[in-house]
Amino acid sequence: MTNDCNESGMAGLGAAPLFGDVFALVIEDRHSDTGVEVWTDRDAAIARAKALATEYAGYNGGPVDERAIQGWEYYASYSCENDSVRVVKVKLQSPNDRTQRQQPGCADDGTKTL
Repeated sequence: MTNDCNESGMAGLGAAPLFGDVFALVIEDRHSDTGVEVWTDRDAAIARAKALATEYAGYNGGPVDERAIQGWEYYASYSCENDSVRVVKVKLQSPNDRTQRQQPGCADDGTKTL
């Protein structure tokens, strides 16, 4: 799968249609709205999540607590309030692909589908 990327590594507007696996970086902080970034590269998404956790931990004066959680590619808490970042694998399906049509939820391999 190829795409046009901007400097942050996220798919740009000129990217080819994405159907397949993408990685959602979810940022949950009690002091702001939940943020989501979508990445096509797993390692880049995890690197970004680690960088954010380290940056935000610095504001809170606490350590980064990384944990392995089944079904998630990466998880880290960066405050005593359980503010966290996580990376989740998501399958994007073409609305035109009738052979692969299924309801949003979990695929047979445990990944999320949209």
